[in-house]
Amino acid sequence: MSIPVVTARRVIGAGVLAGLCVALSFIAALVLMLGVGIAWQYAFTSRIPVLGDVAWMAIEADLARLPSFLLSWAPAVIGLIVLGAMLAGLQRIGSRLPAPWGAQLAPISLTLVIGVAVLWLILGNADAELYRVEATGETLPSLASRRPATWNLVLIMLPVIFGASGGIWAYWTWWERRWRHWLGVAADSTDAEPLDAGSSAWFARRQATSRWRQQLAALSVVGAAALTLSVAGFDAVRTRVTSGELWATPDAPISAASISIDGARRLMMVENTYGEGRVQALLRDAAGTIVGGPVDVTFVDSAVRFDRSALPVDVLASGRYRLEVQHLSGRGGRVGFAMIGGDAAPVTMAAIVVGLAAGTLVAGLSQLFGAVFAARERWAS
Repeated sequence: MSIPVVTARRVIGAGVLAGLCVALSFIAALVLMLGVGIAWQYAFTSRIPVLGDVAWMAIEADLARLPSFLLSWAPAVIGLIVLGAMLAGLQRIGSRLPAPWGAQLAPISLTLVIGVAVLWLILGNADAELYRVEATGETLPSLASRRPATWNLVLIMLPVIFGASGGIWAYWTWWERRWRHWLGVAADSTDAEPLDAGSSAWFARRQATSRWRQQLAALSVVGAAALTLSVAGFDAVRTRVTSGELWATPDAPISAASISIDGARRLMMVENTYGEGRVQALLRDAAGTIVGGPVDVTFVDSAVRFDRSALPVDVLASGRYRLEVQHLSGRGGRVGFAMIGGDAAPVTMAAIVVGLAAGTLVAGLSQLFGAVFAARERWAS
C-alpha cells in the first residue's frame, strides 16, 4: 500500500516543481524586461546634457523599487505553484477516466481557471476603478456614455485566455515531464491502438473521433450561449453610473439635476470642466433639506480643468435626490457630475460566471481545432 502513496506524492511533487519553474521563468522575464527598460532609460537620459548628472540617480531609484515591485507579484507566483499541483492532480485523475475526456481534463480545467482569473480581474478592476476620486480618463459628464462596454472587454480577453492557458499548459507540461523523469515517476499509461487492430477497430476509432468532435462542437455552442447570457447578467448588476453637466452663471445662478442613489457602494463627484469664478454644489433630499455639501468648485482663468471633489453619500438612504449648482462669483461655468453606485458581491459573482463561460468557449474551440487538425494528420498519413 505504500508504493501508490509514494507515487502519488512524487506525481504531485513533479507538478509543484513544474509550477515553480513556470513561476521563476515568469519572474525572470519580468526582471529581463525591467533591465532592458532601465538600460534604455539610462542610455537615453545620459546623452542629454541637462539630465546627464541625474541619469544614474534615476537608475538607482528604479533599482531600489525593484524588490517591492517583485514582491507585488508574489500572489501570481504562489498561484502558479498551486496551479501546478492542481494540474498534476487532475492529470492523475484523468488517467483513470475514459478517453478522450480524461486526457483533456487538466487542459480544459486550466482554461476555465485562466478565464475566471482574467475576466474577474479585468471586469472587477474596471468596476472598482470607478470609485476612485483621483481616477484619470474620461471626464465626469461623459463617464456614463464612454465607459468600456462589457462585450469589448470580453472579446479582447478571449485571445488572452487562449494564449495564456495554451502557453502555461505547454510550458508546464515540458517541465512536468522532466521532473517526472528526474524523480523516477513513470508516465501515465495510455491505451494505444495496436498497429494490426484490423478494419473494425479502425472504423470504431474513427466513429469515436467523430463523436468526440461533435461533443466539442456542442461544448463550444454551450460556451457561446453561456457567455451571451452571463454578459447580459453582468450588465444587469454592474455598477450604475449617472453623469452629466450643470451650468451656473449670473444669468442662471441655479441649475439642478435629479439623482438616484442606491447600492452598497456609492460615490458622487463633481468637477470643474470650464469657466471662471466660483460656484458651489450641494445635494438636497425630497424635502429640500441639504444632505450633502456644499462643495466649492473653482474655475481658474477660463481654463479647462478637471479637479474632482466628492460629495458624501454613504450614509444617505436610497432614493431620489436633487443635485444643485449655485453661482457665487465670476462668470461661472460648467460643472460635471457623476453618481456611481452598485454592490460589489453581485458584480464579483457575475464576473466569475462570465469567466467560466468564456473559458468554456475557448476550451471547446481550441480542443475542437486540435481534434480536427489531429484527424486530418492521421488520415493523411
